[in-house]
Amino acid sequence: MRRQSGTNTVEVVRAVTERLEGLKRALPAGYSVRVVRNTSEFIDASIHNVEEHLIVGSILAAIVVLLFLTNLRSTIIAAIAIPTSIVATFGLLWYMGFTLNLMTMLALTLSVGIVIDDAIVVLENIYRFIEEKHEGRMEAAVDATQEIGLAVLATTLSLVAIFVPVAFMGGIVGRFMKSFGLTMAFAILVSLLVSFTLTPMLSARWLQVDRHGSDKHSSKDSKVFHAIDVFYTRLLEWSMAHRAIVAAAAVLVLLSSVPLFMAANKNFMPQDDQSEFEVNLRAPEGTSLEATEVITNRIANVIRERLPEVDYTLVTVAGDPAKTRNLSIIYVRLKPIEARTRDQFAVMDTIRKQILPSVSGNLRTSVQEVAVIGGSGAQAAAVQFVINGPDLNKLEAIGRQLVEKVKPIPGVVDIDTSLNTGKPELSVQVDRPKAADLGVQIATRCRRTTRAASSTKCTCARAPKIAARKARLPA
Repeated sequence: MRRQSGTNTVEVVRAVTERLEGLKRALPAGYSVRVVRNTSEFIDASIHNVEEHLIVGSILAAIVVLLFLTNLRSTIIAAIAIPTSIVATFGLLWYMGFTLNLMTMLALTLSVGIVIDDAIVVLENIYRFIEEKHEGRMEAAVDATQEIGLAVLATTLSLVAIFVPVAFMGGIVGRFMKSFGLTMAFAILVSLLVSFTLTPMLSARWLQVDRHGSDKHSSKDSKVFHAIDVFYTRLLEWSMAHRAIVAAAAVLVLLSSVPLFMAANKNFMPQDDQSEFEVNLRAPEGTSLEATEVITNRIANVIRERLPEVDYTLVTVAGDPAKTRNLSIIYVRLKPIEARTRDQFAVMDTIRKQILPSVSGNLRTSVQEVAVIGGSGAQAAAVQFVINGPDLNKLEAIGRQLVEKVKPIPGVVDIDTSLNTGKPELSVQVDRPKAADLGVQIATRCRRTTRAASSTKCTCARAPKIAARKARLPA
């Protein structure tokens, strides 16, 4: 069963699950229905993790503000900018037709630390105007916001300028990153609006600050801020006295990004433990459907017996669009992450290196993750070499040579060629004169199409002889 394009996976799965509950009660005795693969489970788990990070990130950001401002009301005013900005961003997401998926939720999570920045800057300046300049809360909110407004605007627009181009990338990457880039830009722009409206209003109405006078110390005179001030002052003095060293270090850090980028692993999609993967098998050409099923079931049994992490397996034979009889897939479902000691990729490596070599024989095998796009089924390899030519025999030989050269490369697995020589056939050509001398009769099958009760049309090569024979028969 597949969902229609443009529909929500989680909603479709919930609707189907509700219908299945009714079908289970109506099944006859001895029959049962079991959900083998549910793509919404990973989506729900991922969204739950992002929601958890979103809440924890908001709490930690508020705690940091409390540690530095040491004022509960200031902390609450600054922290209100987080849910206000994110909730307002939902309206823009709805207007653009975006859903709450991994990309948009990731953008909202990353924006937690950004949307509170503008509010902190504006709030701290209002706090300073009340404490040091002895202005009233209303006057301080207006004057402080005007003084810092241009800097906050420039900082916010510079962040927007970074994320907006991401939304206009081309190709498949652009389709994925459009919702991410626009969600980040929306959240940042909303935070700018909140810092210029909601934060000054709350500060003018609710903020309480002890004004710094001759008998009171400023909040910046605490031991924590004094230690930070001393450390930063010494670091700044040393940097100004050794400008060449600081400049050289900055250049080295910039240049180090090139080798670090080359050494870092690169993937289009992140590798997540989804507790599921597939073992693709291709039996020798000419293998019957029944033989392929027997071989595949035997391998699936071995996987279940040897690996305690496996929950169940599902065997599909000839499930590709061409209904290839010697092609099969073993869908392997693992136990939940918390119920096993190894991750999905370690289990896949064990099957690839220990189980398949001992039981697969002359099968062509591969162990792959379930495709994020397109779902179950054999997916294209991550690295492909295309060889073109008119001679199939030479293509087969060159393909084998390439496979042998690629095998020693570290990290390369599931090496195979896409060239299939076809089903073996035996062609029998009869020597008709010799067969006639030996008295062997050659039966020729012809296809007759009856046009009427008294006429017959033959479409084989012997049609003239049959017609002549029919003409000599008595009426």
